[in-house]
Amino acid sequence: MKKKLKNSKYNKRKEYIEVDFHDLMELKEMGLKETEIAREMGIPTSYVNRLMEDMRKDY
Repeated sequence: MKKKLKNSKYNKRKEYIEVDFHDLMELKEMGLKETEIAREMGIPTSYVNRLMEDMRKDY
C-alpha cells in the first residue's frame, strides 16, 4: 500500500513509501512493538500506529 508522508526525520522529501503488508505482519508476529517496527521499516511510528488501527477495525 502506498501512502504519502509529510516531512519528518524519516522522510525529508514528500514522497510515497511502499509498505509491504506481509512484512508488517511478520514483524508484529515476531513480537516487535510499533516503535521497533517503525525503526525497522524506516517509517514514522504514527504511521505504524495508524496502519495497526486500520487493521483492527477491518478484522
